[in-house]
Amino acid sequence: MILGLGPLRFCDSSGISQLIKVFRRCQEHRIRLNLAAPPAFLRRLLNTTGLIQLFEIQETLEQALRDLNGWEPDANAAPAPSI
Repeated sequence: MILGLGPLRFCDSSGISQLIKVFRRCQEHRIRLNLAAPPAFLRRLLNTTGLIQLFEIQETLEQALRDLNGWEPDANAAPAPSI
């Protein structure tokens, strides 16, 4: 599973709690979890709390998809819509 976090602008303890729940659920079901493009503030928060070690992190969504499936973007494809 890939969580695309690029658009994220705020995360408090509730958001961190949800990330932990998703992590645990993925572990229970043997699903690989990857955080794609987490903003700098979230990386600092994960580092400070020691939670960064739980997650696979990629700089971009494209890198996360490639890492997960060996996916390569189609050069002729339309750009993904912004959220």
